[in-house]
Amino acid sequence: MKNIIFRGIIVILMLVPTIFVVLISTNEIEKYSPKNEIFFSQEAYGYSEKVRTTSIRETIEFEGIIDSTSFETIRIKADSSIYYFFEKNQEISVGEPLYLLKDQVVNSDVNGIVYDVVSDGVDVKVIIKTTDQLVFKTFSHYDQRLSIGETYDLTNNTSMKLLSISQVYNPLGKEMIFSVDSNDYQLNQQLDISVYTKKQLDNLIVVPQDCIYQSSTGKDVVRIVTTEGKVDREQEVKISMMGEGYAAVSNVSVDEWCDIEFGRFMNSQNGKNQ
Repeated sequence: MKNIIFRGIIVILMLVPTIFVVLISTNEIEKYSPKNEIFFSQEAYGYSEKVRTTSIRETIEFEGIIDSTSFETIRIKADSSIYYFFEKNQEISVGEPLYLLKDQVVNSDVNGIVYDVVSDGVDVKVIIKTTDQLVFKTFSHYDQRLSIGETYDLTNNTSMKLLSISQVYNPLGKEMIFSVDSNDYQLNQQLDISVYTKKQLDNLIVVPQDCIYQSSTGKDVVRIVTTEGKVDREQEVKISMMGEGYAAVSNVSVDEWCDIEFGRFMNSQNGKNQ
């Protein structure tokens, strides 16, 4: 029995240095360990906009071209001695030389573009697409928001009347044709316009459209920041209506702040025009 006790004491004495080293090491490690968890906060990208409530007149964006539905046909007697001053797709104006016949110059009495030239051996028919009745042609998936025969205001202080909506879809949507004032536009002019619909809603929670960008998963999101300019979160939003530079959204609260400069940056990276 005494032998066993003696052996136990010897083992304990051998373990004391090891226990002492472990205690010292643990104590030293604790000295250099942070007492509190460190949080890293990202700064806002730039200027931020406050989430607020307002009224919105809905707008729809359209891209298209100014075309014409008006044609004039100029008939010229076929004659080998005629010298023509025009060619297909050339612009002509009233008073400009059209052709020369037996030393006599005949001038155009219409404005437009030479659309086609057809000869039947007796007459030469010069078909002119005139500038008398200009239209705006576009394709859109928003055809159900507008009505044929209605006149709609544009954000550039002009207006257009919807003449027709195609019944056939293509990848760009349905073709829509608006009549326009010939004094406001030019034939073949490319347009990127915003049209007011007849819809207006009040007391909507809105953010600037520039605040909204697409996340890596393709969702519409905004980056919410604190009043101190720190990033709080990336928040997915649902857009219910857009107009006049704002979007009515859900999942954000009034008086929160969205990082509009970061939204613009992300949209430029994604190839979205600003």
